Amino acid sequence: MEVKRANRPLARAEWVGTKTGQGEVSNSQSQSQRLGHRNEVHIAGVLAQEPEIRYTTTGKSVCNFTVATTYEKRTEYHRIVAWENQAEMLKRFHKDSFIKLAGRLQTRSYEKDGKKNWITEVVAWNLSDGTTERNAHGTEVSDADIPF
Repeated sequence: MEVKRANRPLARAEWVGTKTGQGEVSNSQSQSQRLGHRNEVHIAGVLAQEPEIRYTTTGKSVCNFTVATTYEKRTEYHRIVAWENQAEMLKRFHKDSFIKLAGRLQTRSYEKDGKKNWITEVVAWNLSDGTTERNAHGTEVSDADIPF
């Protein structure tokens, strides 16, 4: 049985395979095993609004903000939450600033007017303006540091 795909180009992470016989591992199963079922998201876009940093009663900084991305002619808005050091980094960003981030998806619920609502957001663990990155040792590296 062939796996069908939508009328769109395949993203790099997608895998199209076939149903296998008993005892065999399908393409999607083997890819899932190699990736280790990671919950990881990478987004590059622009801030849709000014980031607003708040502080919890224990003094931890938190910032909820929205990043807009565009694929072909469609714009998507992604809810992001950043904590502590990542939230403080957002002081240098403004509406329409380009931002790259990595994080994990989180779904949570809250009650409003007696009704339970669900929200899915990205909890950011790394933020960048696109020109400066941190290497595996935590040192900032920019394009100017690359010798070629």
